[in-house]
Amino acid sequence: MPHCYEFAAPHGVFRIRSEVDIAAPLKLYVGRWPWREVVDAAAADVEILRQPEGGLLVRLCHEPELTLQVEYVMESASGALDMLIRLAMEQLGAFAMLHAGSALIDGRLVAFPGRSKAGKSTLALQLALRGHLLGGDDRMLVGPLGGGAAVDGVLLGLNARMRLPVDARAGGRFISYVEERRLEAPGLSPQLAFIAPRPQEMAPFGQRAALAALIVPVRGEEGGVALEPASFSDIMRLLLEEFYAPHWTAAELTQVARALAQAVPGFVLRFDDSAQAAAALERLARSGFRELVG
Repeated sequence: MPHCYEFAAPHGVFRIRSEVDIAAPLKLYVGRWPWREVVDAAAADVEILRQPEGGLLVRLCHEPELTLQVEYVMESASGALDMLIRLAMEQLGAFAMLHAGSALIDGRLVAFPGRSKAGKSTLALQLALRGHLLGGDDRMLVGPLGGGAAVDGVLLGLNARMRLPVDARAGGRFISYVEERRLEAPGLSPQLAFIAPRPQEMAPFGQRAALAALIVPVRGEEGGVALEPASFSDIMRLLLEEFYAPHWTAAELTQVARALAQAVPGFVLRFDDSAQAAAALERLARSGFRELVG
Protein backbone atom coordinates (compact mmCIF):
# COMPACT_ATOMS: atom_id res chain seq x y z
CA MET A 1 0.00 0.00 0.00
CA PRO A 2 1.49 3.38 -0.96
CA HIS A 3 2.30 6.10 1.54
CA CYS A 4 0.50 9.35 0.76
CA TYR A 5 1.20 12.89 1.93
CA GLU A 6 -0.62 16.18 1.47
CA PHE A 7 1.13 19.58 1.60
CA ALA A 8 -0.16 23.13 1.73
CA ALA A 9 0.28 25.00 -1.57
CA PRO A 10 -0.04 28.68 -2.51
CA HIS A 11 -3.38 27.63 -4.01
CA GLY A 12 -4.95 24.39 -2.79
CA VAL A 13 -2.77 21.41 -1.86
CA PHE A 14 0.06 19.32 -3.29
CA ARG A 15 0.12 15.52 -3.00
CA ILE A 16 2.94 12.97 -2.90
CA ARG A 17 2.41 9.23 -3.38
CA SER A 18 5.37 7.06 -2.44
CA GLU A 19 6.20 3.36 -2.44
CA VAL A 20 8.49 3.99 0.57
CA ASP A 21 7.72 5.73 3.84
CA ILE A 22 9.26 9.22 3.77
CA ALA A 23 7.59 10.57 6.94
CA ALA A 24 10.80 10.45 8.99
CA PRO A 25 12.95 12.51 6.56
CA LEU A 26 10.06 14.92 5.96
CA LYS A 27 10.04 15.67 9.69
CA LEU A 28 13.72 16.62 9.41
CA TYR A 29 13.34 18.89 6.40
CA VAL A 30 9.96 20.48 7.04
CA GLY A 31 9.38 22.91 9.89
CA ARG A 32 6.39 25.20 9.26
CA TRP A 33 5.24 23.93 5.86
CA PRO A 34 1.95 22.22 6.82
CA TRP A 35 1.73 18.60 5.73
CA ARG A 36 -0.01 15.41 6.82
CA GLU A 37 -0.22 11.76 5.94
CA VAL A 38 -3.43 10.83 4.13
CA VAL A 39 -5.09 7.57 3.13
CA ASP A 40 -4.88 8.11 -0.61
CA ALA A 41 -3.35 10.54 -3.11
CA ALA A 42 -4.89 9.31 -6.34
CA ALA A 43 -4.20 12.60 -8.13
CA ALA A 44 -0.58 12.79 -6.99
CA ASP A 45 1.65 15.68 -8.06
CA VAL A 46 4.82 13.74 -7.24
CA GLU A 47 5.47 10.00 -7.11
CA ILE A 48 8.34 8.06 -5.54
CA LEU A 49 8.79 4.62 -7.10
CA ARG A 50 11.04 1.68 -6.26
CA GLN A 51 13.27 0.65 -9.17
CA PRO A 52 13.80 -3.03 -10.11
CA GLU A 53 17.56 -2.50 -10.29
CA GLY A 54 17.60 -0.77 -6.90
CA GLY A 55 17.25 2.83 -5.83
CA LEU A 56 14.26 5.11 -6.16
CA LEU A 57 12.74 7.24 -8.90
CA VAL A 58 11.16 10.59 -8.00
CA ARG A 59 8.72 11.69 -10.70
CA LEU A 60 6.88 14.95 -11.25
CA CYS A 61 3.44 13.96 -12.57
CA HIS A 62 2.94 17.14 -14.61
CA GLU A 63 4.05 18.48 -17.95
CA PRO A 64 6.90 18.59 -18.54
CA GLU A 65 7.44 15.30 -16.73
CA LEU A 66 10.63 15.32 -14.66
CA THR A 67 12.40 12.39 -13.04
CA LEU A 68 15.20 12.08 -10.51
CA GLN A 69 17.05 8.83 -9.78
CA VAL A 70 18.30 8.56 -6.17
CA GLU A 71 19.71 5.85 -3.97
CA TYR A 72 18.37 6.63 -0.51
CA VAL A 73 14.97 7.43 1.04
CA MET A 74 16.38 10.69 2.47
CA GLU A 75 17.33 11.85 -1.02
CA SER A 76 13.90 10.94 -2.37
CA ALA A 77 12.19 13.15 0.24
CA SER A 78 14.47 16.07 -0.62
CA GLY A 79 13.88 15.56 -4.34
CA ALA A 80 10.10 15.42 -3.84
CA LEU A 81 10.20 18.71 -1.90
CA ASP A 82 12.21 20.32 -4.71
CA MET A 83 9.50 19.30 -7.16
CA LEU A 84 6.77 20.73 -4.91
CA ILE A 85 8.71 23.99 -4.77
CA ARG A 86 8.81 24.00 -8.57
CA LEU A 87 5.02 23.60 -8.61
CA ALA A 88 4.67 26.46 -6.12
CA MET A 89 6.68 28.66 -8.51
CA GLU A 90 4.34 27.74 -11.33
CA GLN A 91 1.30 28.64 -9.21
CA LEU A 92 2.74 32.02 -8.23
CA GLY A 93 3.77 32.99 -11.76
CA ALA A 94 6.80 35.28 -12.19
CA PHE A 95 8.79 33.85 -9.29
CA ALA A 96 12.15 32.09 -9.11
CA MET A 97 13.72 29.90 -6.45
CA LEU A 98 16.81 31.39 -4.86
CA HIS A 99 19.37 29.16 -3.12
CA ALA A 100 19.51 31.26 0.05
CA GLY A 101 18.85 31.25 3.74
CA SER A 102 16.74 34.08 5.11
CA ALA A 103 15.64 35.93 8.21
CA LEU A 104 13.25 38.73 9.09
CA ILE A 105 15.16 41.36 11.08
CA ASP A 106 12.53 43.50 12.80
CA GLY A 107 10.22 42.47 9.96
CA ARG A 108 12.73 43.33 7.18
CA LEU A 109 13.46 40.31 5.01
CA VAL A 110 17.13 39.65 4.27
CA ALA A 111 18.35 36.80 2.09
CA PHE A 112 21.72 35.06 2.35
CA PRO A 113 22.46 33.69 -1.12
CA GLY A 114 25.59 31.68 -1.64
CA ARG A 115 27.29 28.37 -1.89
CA SER A 116 27.26 25.61 0.70
CA LYS A 117 29.41 26.14 3.82
CA ALA A 118 29.28 29.93 3.45
CA GLY A 119 27.49 30.33 6.80
CA LYS A 120 23.94 31.05 5.58
CA SER A 121 22.20 28.84 8.15
CA THR A 122 24.48 29.88 11.00
CA LEU A 123 23.73 33.58 10.43
CA ALA A 124 19.98 32.99 10.14
CA LEU A 125 19.97 30.95 13.36
CA GLN A 126 22.06 33.56 15.19
CA LEU A 127 19.42 36.11 14.25
CA ALA A 128 16.67 33.76 15.49
CA LEU A 129 18.53 33.49 18.80
CA ARG A 130 18.46 37.31 18.99
CA GLY A 131 14.66 37.34 18.66
CA HIS A 132 14.19 37.65 14.90
CA LEU A 133 12.25 35.23 12.68
CA LEU A 134 14.06 32.54 10.75
CA GLY A 135 12.79 32.70 7.19
CA GLY A 136 13.78 29.18 6.27
CA ASP A 137 16.79 27.23 5.15
CA ASP A 138 18.52 27.04 1.80
CA ARG A 139 15.56 27.84 -0.47
CA MET A 140 13.10 30.68 -0.89
CA LEU A 141 10.99 32.07 -3.71
CA VAL A 142 11.46 35.64 -4.96
CA GLY A 143 9.24 37.70 -7.22
CA PRO A 144 7.33 38.98 -9.01
CA LEU A 145 10.30 39.48 -11.29
CA GLY A 146 10.49 41.42 -14.51
CA GLY A 147 7.49 43.67 -13.97
CA GLY A 148 9.12 46.62 -12.24
CA ALA A 149 7.20 46.07 -8.98
CA ALA A 150 8.77 45.65 -5.54
CA VAL A 151 10.30 42.21 -5.12
CA ASP A 152 8.95 39.94 -2.37
CA GLY A 153 10.29 36.81 -0.80
CA VAL A 154 7.96 33.89 -0.20
CA LEU A 155 9.18 31.73 2.67
CA LEU A 156 8.89 27.95 2.69
CA GLY A 157 9.09 26.94 6.35
CA LEU A 158 12.07 24.60 5.92
CA ASN A 159 14.18 23.63 8.91
CA ALA A 160 17.77 24.80 9.09
CA ARG A 161 20.68 22.49 8.32
CA MET A 162 24.16 23.16 9.60
CA ARG A 163 27.50 21.45 9.81
CA LEU A 164 28.97 20.28 13.09
CA PRO A 165 30.77 20.90 15.29
CA VAL A 166 29.58 24.45 15.95
CA ASP A 167 32.49 26.89 16.02
CA ALA A 168 33.19 27.85 19.64
CA ARG A 169 33.36 31.51 18.57
CA ALA A 170 29.59 31.35 17.94
CA GLY A 171 29.17 31.51 21.73
CA GLY A 172 27.79 29.29 24.45
CA ARG A 173 24.23 30.60 24.11
CA PHE A 174 24.21 29.73 20.41
CA ILE A 175 25.65 26.27 21.00
CA SER A 176 22.93 25.59 23.58
CA TYR A 177 20.27 26.99 21.24
CA VAL A 178 21.35 24.58 18.49
CA GLU A 179 21.55 21.57 20.78
CA GLU A 180 18.09 22.20 22.25
CA ARG A 181 16.53 22.31 18.76
CA ARG A 182 18.58 19.63 17.07
CA LEU A 183 16.57 16.78 15.56
CA GLU A 184 17.79 13.23 16.03
CA ALA A 185 17.38 10.50 13.43
CA PRO A 186 19.10 7.19 12.76
CA GLY A 187 21.73 7.22 10.04
CA LEU A 188 22.36 10.96 10.05
CA SER A 189 25.95 12.00 9.52
CA PRO A 190 27.52 13.24 12.77
CA GLN A 191 28.77 16.23 10.79
CA LEU A 192 25.24 17.36 9.83
CA ALA A 193 22.42 18.63 12.03
CA PHE A 194 18.81 19.56 11.28
CA ILE A 195 17.66 22.41 13.53
CA ALA A 196 13.92 22.92 14.16
CA PRO A 197 13.25 26.34 15.71
CA ARG A 198 10.19 26.75 17.91
CA PRO A 199 7.07 27.78 15.94
CA GLN A 200 7.29 31.36 17.22
CA GLU A 201 10.91 31.57 16.01
CA MET A 202 10.22 30.71 12.38
CA ALA A 203 8.10 32.21 9.60
CA PRO A 204 5.38 29.87 8.27
CA PHE A 205 5.16 28.49 4.75
CA GLY A 206 3.81 31.11 2.36
CA GLN A 207 4.63 34.17 4.44
CA ARG A 208 5.47 36.98 2.07
CA ALA A 209 7.57 40.06 2.75
CA ALA A 210 9.37 42.71 0.71
CA LEU A 211 12.97 41.71 0.08
CA ALA A 212 15.02 44.37 1.86
CA ALA A 213 18.61 43.24 1.19
CA LEU A 214 20.85 40.54 -0.23
CA ILE A 215 23.68 39.64 2.15
CA VAL A 216 26.53 37.56 0.70
CA PRO A 217 28.25 35.70 3.58
CA VAL A 218 31.97 34.98 3.36
CA ARG A 219 33.56 33.02 6.19
CA GLY A 220 37.09 34.03 7.10
CA GLU A 221 39.79 33.30 9.62
CA GLU A 222 41.46 36.70 9.67
CA GLY A 223 39.33 38.00 12.55
CA GLY A 224 36.56 40.52 12.94
CA VAL A 225 33.47 41.39 10.94
CA ALA A 226 33.37 43.55 7.83
CA LEU A 227 30.27 44.69 5.94
CA GLU A 228 30.67 46.42 2.61
CA PRO A 229 28.44 47.16 -0.37
CA ALA A 230 28.58 44.45 -3.02
CA SER A 231 29.24 45.43 -6.60
CA PHE A 232 26.42 45.18 -9.10
CA SER A 233 28.41 42.68 -11.18
CA ASP A 234 29.08 40.44 -8.15
CA ILE A 235 25.39 40.37 -7.20
CA MET A 236 24.41 39.67 -10.81
CA ARG A 237 26.85 36.79 -11.07
CA LEU A 238 25.73 35.30 -7.76
CA LEU A 239 22.04 35.54 -8.66
CA LEU A 240 22.62 33.78 -11.97
CA GLU A 241 24.48 31.01 -10.12
CA GLU A 242 21.90 30.61 -7.35
CA PHE A 243 18.62 31.18 -9.20
CA TYR A 244 16.47 28.26 -10.33
CA ALA A 245 13.70 29.17 -12.77
CA PRO A 246 13.05 26.44 -15.37
CA HIS A 247 10.12 28.39 -16.81
CA TRP A 248 12.49 31.15 -18.07
CA THR A 249 15.08 31.16 -20.83
CA ALA A 250 18.67 32.12 -20.03
CA ALA A 251 18.10 35.55 -21.59
CA GLU A 252 14.96 36.12 -19.51
CA LEU A 253 16.72 35.00 -16.34
CA THR A 254 19.59 37.41 -17.01
CA GLN A 255 17.09 40.22 -17.41
CA VAL A 256 15.28 39.51 -14.14
CA ALA A 257 18.56 39.02 -12.26
CA ARG A 258 19.66 42.46 -13.49
CA ALA A 259 16.37 44.00 -12.35
CA LEU A 260 16.68 42.39 -8.91
CA ALA A 261 20.31 43.47 -8.50
CA GLN A 262 19.24 47.04 -9.32
CA ALA A 263 16.20 47.04 -7.02
CA VAL A 264 17.57 45.43 -3.85
CA PRO A 265 20.72 46.58 -2.01
CA GLY A 266 23.47 44.00 -1.79
CA PHE A 267 26.26 43.63 0.77
CA VAL A 268 29.21 41.35 1.38
CA LEU A 269 29.56 40.19 4.98
CA ARG A 270 33.01 38.85 5.90
CA PHE A 271 33.14 37.26 9.32
CA ASP A 272 34.73 34.71 11.57
CA ASP A 273 32.44 35.32 14.58
CA SER A 274 28.80 34.66 13.64
CA ALA A 275 27.44 36.33 16.81
CA GLN A 276 29.23 39.60 15.99
CA ALA A 277 28.09 39.25 12.37
CA ALA A 278 24.44 38.96 13.46
CA ALA A 279 24.81 42.10 15.60
CA ALA A 280 26.26 43.95 12.59
CA LEU A 281 23.29 42.85 10.47
CA GLU A 282 20.90 44.17 13.11
CA ARG A 283 22.57 47.59 12.99
CA LEU A 284 22.47 47.59 9.18
CA ALA A 285 18.77 46.67 9.08
CA ARG A 286 17.87 49.28 11.67
CA SER A 287 19.59 51.93 9.55
CA GLY A 288 17.20 51.00 6.74
CA PHE A 289 20.16 49.45 4.90
CA ARG A 290 21.57 52.94 4.37
CA GLU A 291 24.43 52.76 6.88
CA LEU A 292 26.97 51.67 4.30
CA VAL A 293 25.52 53.24 1.16
CA GLY A 294 25.19 56.84 2.23
